[in-house]
Amino acid sequence: MNSNEPDVTLEQRSVRNPEVTYDRTDLSARGVVMFLLFMGVGGFVILASMWGAYRYMAGHYAARHQNSIVRFQREDPASQFPAPRLQPDPIADWNTFRWRENEILNAPAGVDPATGRKHIPIQQAIEEVAATGLPVLSADVKLDGQQRDAATQRKTK
Repeated sequence: MNSNEPDVTLEQRSVRNPEVTYDRTDLSARGVVMFLLFMGVGGFVILASMWGAYRYMAGHYAARHQNSIVRFQREDPASQFPAPRLQPDPIADWNTFRWRENEILNAPAGVDPATGRKHIPIQQAIEEVAATGLPVLSADVKLDGQQRDAATQRKTK
């Protein structure tokens, strides 16, 4: 015997506690391996059958529609697009949109006589908010739940 091992008799090595054990009928290694094997084989069968079905359908479709397949053309496809062309020049449309928006944002200060709304240029508005800060509601104003949540979110930002 090795001198580093404690003296343990054969009888002590085989002592078992019958209350601490597991149910050997629950799960066996053979059952797990068989399950994984069947799952693998089943997956391969499904994969092979789907691959075959798609190959069959692709060949069947190509044979029936061989004359109707459109060949690649070297012309610009936009020139052949049927009328009505809703947006013939998207870049010009985008530039026009941006120009209009900049005109609205940078329009000179004034009051709209129809609605009574005051308008100031965006840069001036940014400078005023930076100088004075955003308005804060006083504590005595009663708010419903949705307004209170919105006010709380503004304060925390």
